[in-house]
Amino acid sequence: MLKVELCLLAFSVTALLGCQPMRQQSFNPYQHHSVPEILDAEADAQPVTTYAPRYPRAGFEQNIEGYSCFLFDISLSGKPENIRLYDSEPVGVFDAEARMALEKWIFRVHQKDGVPVAVKDKRHCLDFRLK
Repeated sequence: MLKVELCLLAFSVTALLGCQPMRQQSFNPYQHHSVPEILDAEADAQPVTTYAPRYPRAGFEQNIEGYSCFLFDISLSGKPENIRLYDSEPVGVFDAEARMALEKWIFRVHQKDGVPVAVKDKRHCLDFRLK
């Protein structure tokens, strides 16, 4: 009983001080990115046509999984432009295939007062998972 009380006390003190107990946390590739407040334009800019990226041969043969995250603009025609890689894991394995697929996507064009508006700095991650 004393051990339980000591554990609860230690946990309470840790919580009050704003610290977290030392423990292994599961990895979430999106958790560490600070995404700015989503603008209405970005929320409206959803893909209407997508193409799945090809799984790179080396990644497939070595059973590697990962992701590539991009920052890009959406033109008035719905095409992604100015595509920039901002994160990937493992670095360099999936980036080229993910970029080629994303370049073919078409997004719904945001409209403000009935006028098409370009979207700047949309973020999107493509995951590569073996099933």
